[in-house]
Amino acid sequence: MKISYKNIIFSKQEKYVVAREDLDNLVENLRKLSRDHKVTLLIFSYRRLISWIDWQSEKHEVPILIVKPRETYSMCPRRGSRLVENGCSVLKCPRRGFEAYRDRVAVLNIERKGMFRIGVLRPPSLPCR
Repeated sequence: MKISYKNIIFSKQEKYVVAREDLDNLVENLRKLSRDHKVTLLIFSYRRLISWIDWQSEKHEVPILIVKPRETYSMCPRRGSRLVENGCSVLKCPRRGFEAYRDRVAVLNIERKGMFRIGVLRPPSLPCR
């Protein structure tokens, strides 16, 4: 798991906080997916990757934020609207035209949720009536 080590070292040097999804309920959520998708997810060892990231961050004293995975793959990271599929693994925002691969959308949403938690980003203010 060299990549987790490299990410943590880079985060320490740059004084970043690491944000990752809370995937504790992954197995329970797999029951809701189609069979083909379940097999793909089960092959990749999420638990092992998570334990390596957590261990490296603790060892090197890098703060880690664990964010809820809800809607990280389905919401527009720019506007918060529901994304629609636009091809194989590509999602598009029908309101503003933002388009990206599903995994990139998740990364942007995890980053955004982490930034909200540490107070770097503020939720958009409501318009005056």
